[in-house]
Amino acid sequence: MRSNCNKACVDCGSTLSRPDATRCRACRSIKLPPPNPSGACMCGCGQPVPRAKHGKTKEGIVKGEYIKFLTGHHRRLAPVDYIIDESTGCWNWQLSLDRKGYGHTRLADGTAIGAHRLVYTIHRGPIPEGMALDHLCRNRRCVNPDHLEPVTIAENIRRGRMTKLTATNVEDIRWLYATGMYRQLDIARHFGVAPAYVSQIVNRLTWR
Repeated sequence: MRSNCNKACVDCGSTLSRPDATRCRACRSIKLPPPNPSGACMCGCGQPVPRAKHGKTKEGIVKGEYIKFLTGHHRRLAPVDYIIDESTGCWNWQLSLDRKGYGHTRLADGTAIGAHRLVYTIHRGPIPEGMALDHLCRNRRCVNPDHLEPVTIAENIRRGRMTKLTATNVEDIRWLYATGMYRQLDIARHFGVAPAYVSQIVNRLTWR
């Protein structure tokens, strides 16, 4: 029976079959990365935070993992713009976040701008007209220019809907296929993506 639910998965954007769900079955099967692997308050104060007793997907809280902030500290003005996560290389934005979890700030003239776009422009130069920045690390809070790739808006949307692969996953897929020991179908099943998407990756039609 076809679902009448109009809600979309918070991760991939696909239509959910249950109105009370927040993530689709495929995304629920993917183990979420620790939201705060350092164990220190992400406001920049350096104080240790406790582990979450309960998970809250919408707030990015994973049961058993460190919470992001001590009580009230999420409202503080962080002493630094971003903190580098040594385990992932992500530059996690410490100031304001929008509703989708992207960092945002304002220019001197008051114009609102995405933090990742601002940092990319400072380190890499202007973003090509009509292009969007894709987070290769799949971490919306990250502003590391090395984790950002200018792509067309259509490509950015397609990547977000089809998979949550990281740049490392893409390298592994290409390496596995290059060995000649694995079929694209086998690789697709291992990473939980469509065979057609693996074909696009190995032929560099996406993730170029």
